[in-house]
Amino acid sequence: MTDRPSLNALGKLHRRFWYVGDIIVIGLLFAYVTYVHSYSWISYRGGLRNTGAPAFAAGIFMGMMLPLAGILLLILIFRLGVSWPKCIRDRRRLWKLRGLVIAALGLYGGLFFVRIWPSPDAFTLGLREYYGLNVDIPAIQTWLRTVDPEDCWGEQLTIRIDALPEAEQARWPEAIKAMKPACLVRLYLDADRRPVVRLEWGGFDEAWGIVIGSIDWEIPRTRLRREEMTEQSAFYERADYVRPLAPGAYVWYDF
Repeated sequence: MTDRPSLNALGKLHRRFWYVGDIIVIGLLFAYVTYVHSYSWISYRGGLRNTGAPAFAAGIFMGMMLPLAGILLLILIFRLGVSWPKCIRDRRRLWKLRGLVIAALGLYGGLFFVRIWPSPDAFTLGLREYYGLNVDIPAIQTWLRTVDPEDCWGEQLTIRIDALPEAEQARWPEAIKAMKPACLVRLYLDADRRPVVRLEWGGFDEAWGIVIGSIDWEIPRTRLRREEMTEQSAFYERADYVRPLAPGAYVWYDF
């Protein structure tokens, strides 16, 4: 059975270090917000590997941890409003410490809403570096000059080269066939009826890739997500982020 002196010692220890639990809660909240802030960096790293899996996994994890972060925030609010006044007798010091905690968390968390480096921009930046090193754009543009415009089937038809018979695969340049993993391909004409090839990768509800046309082809601008109205309802058109890669070639990200 625990004796009274031991209980008194534990009580004194608790009263002296009453703030340890608050430090842990604040630390966990800062850790969660830091992870949220790192989403753009994770997207960039995914772009460097031509995959959206890291950003997707990070988004799922952030969503799973959000209820826990909400509970921690409620605990902190309760401690600030109820427990701290019992432990901090100096009202002026109490309000200073409260203000410091609220301001630090509020400002640090609010940085998420400041679009310094949006994740789509970060992802396309990583893609640009990846494709710049792994795609032979001049070779593909040289091949495009040999393509008969009549063989361009338009933007609505997408194929996988590795799924074609060997005889048909031979028509495609090694610069495209060598891409791993295998990509989806669209072959269509630009406004001047010159062949353009679109290479596409993706997963879940997003897609990305590279579009290559003639060297003097005008690269389109980024199309942001926008609302479209019909007689029956409203819907949102997907955003299409574009980042120039080389003359006549650009990286795109559709989500």
